[in-house]
Amino acid sequence: MIGLETRRRTKEAELATQRRDASVVVTRYQTALKAWDEYQPKQEALEKARKAEQEAESAREKASHGMEKGFIAHHERLEKLGQDFRRVTRQILRPPYDGKLNVSKDGEVRPVWHRVKNGDEGPEEVSAALDSLKATVFDLTVLLSSIEGKADGPGFLMHDSPREADLMLPIYHRIFKELARWTEAVRSDNAPFQYIISTTTAPPDELRGQEWVNIPVLDASKPEGRLLGVDI
Repeated sequence: MIGLETRRRTKEAELATQRRDASVVVTRYQTALKAWDEYQPKQEALEKARKAEQEAESAREKASHGMEKGFIAHHERLEKLGQDFRRVTRQILRPPYDGKLNVSKDGEVRPVWHRVKNGDEGPEEVSAALDSLKATVFDLTVLLSSIEGKADGPGFLMHDSPREADLMLPIYHRIFKELARWTEAVRSDNAPFQYIISTTTAPPDELRGQEWVNIPVLDASKPEGRLLGVDI
């Protein structure tokens, strides 16, 4: 009997130890499960944050690439516009005058004229008359760039009574002749531009026909005689 009692107590002790061990395991499991439940949302939030950061970085790279492409395209357009300004300057003013576009740090575009002698560029030519003509030539340059598809202009230009005294008659006539030449050059394309100049100075003889001159002649003394038929 003593032996059975001893074995019983030994077994009970073992069971008690196992229960304690099992309780410890359960507690650890519950602790681990709770920790996982707390960790999982944080991990998901961290993954979301990492994904958002990657998307933001990708957007920054794309924006930077787009800005770089835009800057290059803008620079190329200005370069082409400068080439056109030089071409139109030479066509209307003729050598030794030459032209270029200066671009400031703020992006302001300023047309400049100078004389060229023996291949050397002289100082900038500045006067009230030249400034008036320069503005006209720059307008024509933008129109030409639009015609040739280098700019996004509307292909429409109107000059209201530029002063012939500022332009000088030979140069004044060259403007008409140059625009007529542009028209003939794109005649097959139905001249994808319109240029209107209202003036009291007659155009060159060869450009006084109905194809070039508005009939009847405008009359500013009455509204219906004006270009748009009304007083503005």
